[in-house]
Amino acid sequence: MIFLSKENGFKLNFNNIKSTNLFILEGNSRWTNFFKYILGTLYNIYILLSSNKNDILIYNFNNSLSLYFLNKLNSLLKRKILIFCHGEMELLINNEGGGLAKLLKWNLRNFFLRKRNIYISFCVLGDCVIENLKNIIGENIKYFYSIDHPYFFNKNIDENINNKNNVVSFATIGELNIFKGLYSYINLLEKVNMKDKSFSIIGNTSDHVEELKKKNIILRGKDNYLDRKDFENLISKIDYALYFYSSNKYKLTASGAIFDAINARKPIIALENDYFRYLFKKYGTIGYLCKNIDEMAEVINNIRKEKKTIFNFDNYINQLSIDSFTKNFLNIIERM
Repeated sequence: MIFLSKENGFKLNFNNIKSTNLFILEGNSRWTNFFKYILGTLYNIYILLSSNKNDILIYNFNNSLSLYFLNKLNSLLKRKILIFCHGEMELLINNEGGGLAKLLKWNLRNFFLRKRNIYISFCVLGDCVIENLKNIIGENIKYFYSIDHPYFFNKNIDENINNKNNVVSFATIGELNIFKGLYSYINLLEKVNMKDKSFSIIGNTSDHVEELKKKNIILRGKDNYLDRKDFENLISKIDYALYFYSSNKYKLTASGAIFDAINARKPIIALENDYFRYLFKKYGTIGYLCKNIDEMAEVINNIRKEKKTIFNFDNYINQLSIDSFTKNFLNIIERM
C-alpha cells in the first residue's frame, strides 16, 4: 500500500500491510492542482514499472492523464490492474469546470469513447453507473466491473439523538457550492414555511454567504475545518438531510455524502437522480425523492416533529459495510 502524503501518511496496525509514503505538492491553486496530476501520473507509471509479474495493482483514483501511459505499458507487462472510477466519470457527459477539467475531460473522452484494446480493468461504484455507462462507451463496457460504495458505518449509534425542542431541523451535509445545488437551496427557502423549522449547512461553503445568513441559514463549517468527530456530532442532531443534486448529475458516479446521513440514520429529502433512485430501489426507502424544488418544499411543509416517519436503515448498514464490500471486491479480483 502506497500513500501519497506530505508527512507520514496513516498509522497502520495491520501486520500484513506495508506502507510507503510519497511526496505530494501542497496548495490548491490552478497550477498546483495541474502539477499534482502530472506528479500523480509519474507515480502511477513508477508503481507499474516497479511491480512484480504476479502483482495485482489497485489504483483507487482514476487519474485520466495516466491512462494512455498505463495502458500502453501494460500491453507489454500484462499486469492485472484495477482502477476505481468516481466523480471524474461525470466529465464524459458534462462540460463544467475550468482548464484542468477540460484537459481531464479530453483525456477521458478520447480514451473511453474510441474503440481500442484496453489492458486495464475499471470499477465503478454502482450497477446503475454501469447501465448508464453502456450507452456512452459502447463495447468498452466489457472492461468494467461494478461494486456498491462502502462505508465505515457505526453500528452502535443512538438513533434518538437529535434536537429536543419542537423545531424540525434540516441540513445539507458536506461542501455546498453552486455546482452542488446552492441556488436550489436558496430557492427552497423562499417556498417553505419557516415556523418551527431550522436550516443549516454542515460543511464548508464560500458562495453567497451573506445571502444565506440573511435567510437565517446556520453555517457550520465556513472558514474552518470540521474534524470528523464534530462533523458526525452535528449530523446526529438534525432531523433530515437535504440534497440538491440535479437529475443530470450522479449518472456516472456515486454520492459519498448520502452515506453520512445513512450512518446517522437520518432520512433524506432530495431531488431525484439516478443514483438515489438506485439506492432506494435496491436497499429500501430512507426518505423522500422529489421531482423539483416545489415538491421538496411541499414535503418539508407537511413534516411535523411529533409525526416523524420512521425509516429502516438496516439493509444499508449491513449490505454496504466494509465486510460486505471486501467479499464483493475479492470476487471481482478473482474474475479479472
